[in-house]
Amino acid sequence: YLRVNLAIQNNVFEAAREFEVKNLVFYGSSCTYPKDCPQPMKEESLLAGMVEETSLGYAAAKIAGLVGCRVYNEQYGKNRFIALPPNSMYGPNDNVDLDNCHVLSALIRRFHEAKASGAATVTLWGSGRPRREFIYSRDVAAASLFAVQHSEHLENRHYNIGTGIDYSIKKLASIIAEIVDYTGEVLWDKSKPDGAPRKLLDSTRFLSLGWKPKTDLRDGLQKTYQWYRSFGRAGLAPPNWWAKAHPTRLMREGSMRKTPKITAVILAGGFGTRLRSVVCDRPKVLAEVSGRPFLAYILDQVSSAGVRRVGISTG
Repeated sequence: YLRVNLAIQNNVFEAAREFEVKNLVFYGSSCTYPKDCPQPMKEESLLAGMVEETSLGYAAAKIAGLVGCRVYNEQYGKNRFIALPPNSMYGPNDNVDLDNCHVLSALIRRFHEAKASGAATVTLWGSGRPRREFIYSRDVAAASLFAVQHSEHLENRHYNIGTGIDYSIKKLASIIAEIVDYTGEVLWDKSKPDGAPRKLLDSTRFLSLGWKPKTDLRDGLQKTYQWYRSFGRAGLAPPNWWAKAHPTRLMREGSMRKTPKITAVILAGGFGTRLRSVVCDRPKVLAEVSGRPFLAYILDQVSSAGVRRVGISTG
């Protein structure tokens, strides 16, 4: 995680500077905050203590990215780099590989498969007491666009992006089981670790600018499950689905054909993807990556808003 994310960030940041991209949006992570951070977590808590040991490599890279945005802006006298740490993002096209996906998408798959197989019980790790905040992917895309459109009003700092509402894992499991229509029993294996008791972002600073999320958790879960059911044979999304949705193909077949106003675009990484190469060719700057349609969606939104230059950096 450390090497790949640092490579993505360094490459994209310098390309954005060299080709004078007007704005670049960098996504941080809630894991950059100290493991014992007061809740909800304010932006000022960054670097106030040690992060969770199990997330150290990824968190270190993301912290470097947050600091990098600030110092690039300071060095070159422009508020070009915008740092937005969202909380746990989910939605259609999420990663559902049980070996490395996040809790929400894992629960969707577990309950779906349990229902399909007729399993009487589903056993989940921990006590179910830890609380987590979730934000729908399209709300994050809308927040990114809002930040670009109002960049002149932003301070040279990072802004938390969240809903301000968290749920216990037990409550989340209950909602997902209801949406999936799984009627079996849910068991909790308390011999397994719970993780951090709570991870709630304080997004007051960004919300005060006039943006707010539009998708509540239940609605977002229903949309995500609809996508999951319709993807692939028997409603099971293959873990490597993103390998079949290469963004350069998406751009060639759809998004880029519809975005003539964009003069510079940088895409990097995203939700577990890896940077492959960067092609710098004015007036377009494209990073060829193994990515997700979430990125193509942002391009469509940027185009419809008439934004001329934008970069999206994720890792």
